[in-house]
Amino acid sequence: MKKFIIFLFCIILFSCSSKPEFEKHISFKNNSWYRFKKLNFEIPVNKLNRDYDLFFTIKYNSDLTVNRLPLHVIIDTPSGEERIMEYKLKLLDKNDKPLGEKQNNFWTVELKLREDFSFHKKGICKIEIENLNPKIETSGIIEAVLSMKKAK
Repeated sequence: MKKFIIFLFCIILFSCSSKPEFEKHISFKNNSWYRFKKLNFEIPVNKLNRDYDLFFTIKYNSDLTVNRLPLHVIIDTPSGEERIMEYKLKLLDKNDKPLGEKQNNFWTVELKLREDFSFHKKGICKIEIENLNPKIETSGIIEAVLSMKKAK
């Protein structure tokens, strides 16, 4: 009986953690995201009519000087749809304290770009993310991650 309970606990534990169907990391040279360096991602779409959540995650350090990071996002689906959105990713609170999860000497903040997003044609979904900060360089940005997970 004890082994069954442990087995059941393991199944519940692993089923709750959502492993990304797609994940790509982009590291920034000198921990700076330059204004005109657009991030491009290509997601292979092989499964149709499933709902996915798209996430954009920023890893940053204490060199960050902006409270919010304005982003311009373009999603081009294999079926020819184009979705254009703008976001303001909050990184620091009103007292300039870092937001997000702290790990060692950096923080991570996750932004849900799309919820319950589905594809209707196989192919490549292209996503372009642009830093709209008016400064030529946004210091303190270590890494950007785009991930796609099955919607819950």
